[in-house]
Amino acid sequence: MFTFKDALIFGLLCVVSGFLYFTWTVLPPQMDGTSVITFRPAMHTYRNLIQSGTELGSSFSVYRENENVLSVFGGYTDKRFHLAWTKDTVVQTFTLGLISVSFTFALLVQRSLVNLTDPLVKYIPTFSATQVTISDLLTHQAGYPYFIDPVHLSVWRDNYMAVIRNITHQVPAKPPSMST
Repeated sequence: MFTFKDALIFGLLCVVSGFLYFTWTVLPPQMDGTSVITFRPAMHTYRNLIQSGTELGSSFSVYRENENVLSVFGGYTDKRFHLAWTKDTVVQTFTLGLISVSFTFALLVQRSLVNLTDPLVKYIPTFSATQVTISDLLTHQAGYPYFIDPVHLSVWRDNYMAVIRNITHQVPAKPPSMST
């Protein structure tokens, strides 16, 4: 039968051996991909970012005139468990919508259909925060760092109008024009 002292020593040995294993057996993050010769400097810069630990892990591609000229991936998806980022790693892409939103608003401003200093209620009368401008919203300074009333994704699919009402009737968690 083990005594308390034996169990304590065994537990400490497990913790120390686990620490040593994860400290000394970690390989530097790996990177892989392809590129045309003119994009090799970008590939080397990416490799340096991944191997320096500046970036945890990522992947990206560059297309030029419908040709894939750079496609790279590397690092970890989870550093705690040393899960490598692969070309098949699935990620959330919520922020990718910001690219098209930015281009759309740039086009609207160019055509004088929208003024960035206008309050959002000018375009969405049901929006509750009258002091929030379009610029605040586009630069993440509208005071909404998160959904105040969280909504399950199934509701977005099944009843998106309820979600829109929920969003437009929220009061900002922070005053507008403050970094969120």
